Amino acid sequence: FKKAIEEGVDLLAQEGRFCIISFHSIEDRIVKHQFRNLSKGYSPSERFLPCRETEQGKVKIITKKPISPEPEEVTRNPRARSAKLRVVEKL
Repeated sequence: FKKAIEEGVDLLAQEGRFCIISFHSIEDRIVKHQFRNLSKGYSPSERFLPCRETEQGKVKIITKKPISPEPEEVTRNPRARSAKLRVVEKL
């Protein structure tokens, strides 16, 4: 999942936006941490080595907090109640 996020960001054009909707707290935590690492300029080199810091992050976080569905959307679609949307923009 982490690798898919990083590769998805790499495929974007400059100023392209990458949006992810998560439905579980574990998924949301992974997305939040991966977006934060990409925005701070951390690049994983090897699985067991610490991440090395690069000069600038790859993305800018657009949504500091996740976007949740409105109450009227939840009444129309109860399965949407746990959805969280996070957005980053490629630099």
